[in-house]
Amino acid sequence: LIHNPCSSILHFYKGRSAYELGLMDVAGEAFENVLAYDPNHIKSLFFMAEINLELHRIKRALNLFKRVAKSKEKQFKNYRKLAIEHLNKLNRTQKDSK
Repeated sequence: LIHNPCSSILHFYKGRSAYELGLMDVAGEAFENVLAYDPNHIKSLFFMAEINLELHRIKRALNLFKRVAKSKEKQFKNYRKLAIEHLNKLNRTQKDSK
């Protein structure tokens, strides 16, 4: 990242590694950097949604999961499927709490 601070793929893998280590602040910052270069980077949107869900920022997580669920690209079908599962679960939880 020092030699190529604009590399979204390096920021993504930094975020993914930080996420796996539970360093949500570092992960979130790295994914935000990716999204600054590519606002529709599906994997970063998905992990940002996961981070927001973990931090109980439900509205933000819902919005991010919705963006992932709208992806039509075949290579992201697993992320789309997981996002839809999260959306369904979150919608059920919100209905149950009313």
